[in-house]
Amino acid sequence: MTTTRDKVLRCVVDSIRDMMTENPDASIEETTDPIQNLGLDSFDGVACACSMSDRLGFDIPAELNPFVDDKKGRSRCVQEIVDLLCALLKKKAGDSH
Repeated sequence: MTTTRDKVLRCVVDSIRDMMTENPDASIEETTDPIQNLGLDSFDGVACACSMSDRLGFDIPAELNPFVDDKKGRSRCVQEIVDLLCALLKKKAGDSH
């Protein structure tokens, strides 16, 4: 079964929304940065990774925090999180063949 980008986007938005205790109805767009715009932190990113893993049915590597780009030293926006997860899913699909 192929997971579409739209499905990954929905998963990311739903997982982020589950983390939001304050202002749960805030708008979440692809340009939204969960840390900068929604008041979440890197620890929330770890919990969110677990939620995303469950929703997508694959394990996000434990050392990867989807909210933070360690190489660039900054937080990621929703679009970057979706792109990251799509790349991981594509790699996983390639590894299983």
